Amino acid sequence: MLIINGRKVDSDQSPSLVFDEGLAFGRGAFETLPVYEQPLWLDAHVERLNRTLPQLGITRPVAAAEILGLIRANGIRNLTLKIIVTPQNLVLVTRPLPLPAPAGLRLQLHPAGHPLRAPLAGLKTLNYLGLLLAKEQAQASGCQDALLVSDQGQVLETTTANVFTIQGSQVRTPLAEGNLLPGIVRQFVLGLDHLQECSVAAGPVTLDDLWAADAVFVTNSLIGVQPVHEIIGAGTSRCYPDPAEVAAFGAIHDAYRAIRNEVGDHV
Repeated sequence: MLIINGRKVDSDQSPSLVFDEGLAFGRGAFETLPVYEQPLWLDAHVERLNRTLPQLGITRPVAAAEILGLIRANGIRNLTLKIIVTPQNLVLVTRPLPLPAPAGLRLQLHPAGHPLRAPLAGLKTLNYLGLLLAKEQAQASGCQDALLVSDQGQVLETTTANVFTIQGSQVRTPLAEGNLLPGIVRQFVLGLDHLQECSVAAGPVTLDDLWAADAVFVTNSLIGVQPVHEIIGAGTSRCYPDPAEVAAFGAIHDAYRAIRNEVGDHV
């Protein structure tokens, strides 16, 4: 399904896009979220979108109520929704929800630094080609995604998700500081300070921390909370245990599933 500036575009119609700097130069931002019986964390996604747009010189804000109205008017349910905003366009695109992830993800280290530099590294903009190429390179090697590492050896994020390490009861995710995109599910996990099984914090994560971790997992709005089975580097690799063996991961995963289930049963 394609909705451009509030109008649903049928397959036999020409899209009514305005040719602006979004199409010409990538001046635009996007958000991607799952819609089950209702959208998951729509307000948080729209809030982040509206924080991004002024940094790109786009003055028009987006209202969560407007997006929700289009979702309901067009019967969008059990689909992935992508919201794209350029200076003169609001585009909604749907695609199927992702297939269930494998029991554990396989990541390839990408130690050449982040493909995007600040300020774009911390924003969800249309300038994502560098990330797409890094992910495709990892997939060509049999991995699901690339794990980005800074020039100084600091773990950052994957091309599509935030990274967490678990060591004992300590759960840590890299600091944002304009070097990575602070995800919606990342923020949710950071807020789980009430869990007795673990303490969660943002802080520096080095490659040594990565190799020494009891477990590693990644988060984003489409895959939720997913364990990492293996990380492959130059001439080395590290396999991690089944997440059922790590109490901290189980507690975080259960907390996420409880939120996910709330939007799966009603509008």
